[in-house]
Order: sequence, then C-alpha cells, then structure tokens
Amino acid sequence: MGFLDKLVNRSANAITNATARAIGNAVGDVVEDAAQGFIKGLKNAADNDKSATSKAVKASVAAAKEIVDDREVDEKLRDILASEFPQYEVKEQVSPTTIGGEGEFLPYDFGVYENGQPKLFIMVVYNNTCASRTYRWSKEQAERAGVTMINFVYAFENKIDYMKERLHQYL
Repeated sequence: MGFLDKLVNRSANAITNATARAIGNAVGDVVEDAAQGFIKGLKNAADNDKSATSKAVKASVAAAKEIVDDREVDEKLRDILASEFPQYEVKEQVSPTTIGGEGEFLPYDFGVYENGQPKLFIMVVYNNTCASRTYRWSKEQAERAGVTMINFVYAFENKIDYMKERLHQYL
C-alpha cells in the first residue's frame, strides 16, 4: 500500500506540474500576443496621425498620474490652489481669532483670501475630527463671519479632479 500511495502521489504531482506549466505558457503567449497587438496599434496610430497619438499619450500619462497620486491631501491642495486659483492668496494654519473668534478653536488648515478678505476656509480632517468641540467652534465661527468652510477627509481617496471640481464650486 505504501509503494502504491507514493506512485499515485508522484503521478498526481507530475500531472499537476505539467498542467501548471502548460497553462502558464498558454497565458504567457496570450499576454505577449495582446501586448504586441497593442504596440503595433500604437505604432500604426503614430504613423497615421501624430497629433492624435500625442493627445492619447498625454491622456494616458495624466490618467496614470491620477491613479498613482498618493500624496497627502494637503500637498494636493497646495498644488491645486497654486495652479487653478493663482488670483487668491492662500494662508495656512489660520486661527479663527483672525475673524473675530474668542476662545479655543482648531485652526483652519487653509484660508483662501481675495483682496485681503477670507473667501474660503478648508479643513483637512480625520474621520472623527468633526465630533470635537474645537472643530465645531471653528466651523461656527466661520459661519458667523460669513465665510464658507469645507472639509477634505484624509481617509478618502481625494482624486485631483474631484478636489478641483469641489474647489471650483466655492471659489
């Protein structure tokens, strides 16, 4: 019985390994064929219309950057505010006392100013920050001063397009 079990196990292992190699080779061939077809298509497009290819490549690069943009939210905000809204002055860590608040507050991470007047306050928060008393007081002070305050949450994806769209709503 021991000899027969060993023989069956060796046969099963040999069949499994041979099957795995065959599948791996077939999948590799399919992927290689697909990649070759893709490259051939790009070359044909480049030969036919250089401007369309250039646009496609730029769009692909932009999409790839969006996918791998794992910078912190505040870094993205700095870049977006500088590039999309250069007409505004941006201050960081703005105390609500600058708009008449008295007491304890959380500072606004970003204050966006137009002609020296606050136009928008931005808080970059964690999931539970909004439950804190000092956060609520900061939000209330912005409302009393007539300044919109928005949040971006660290835990969320915060894609560049979403952030730009949201800022354009308020600025």
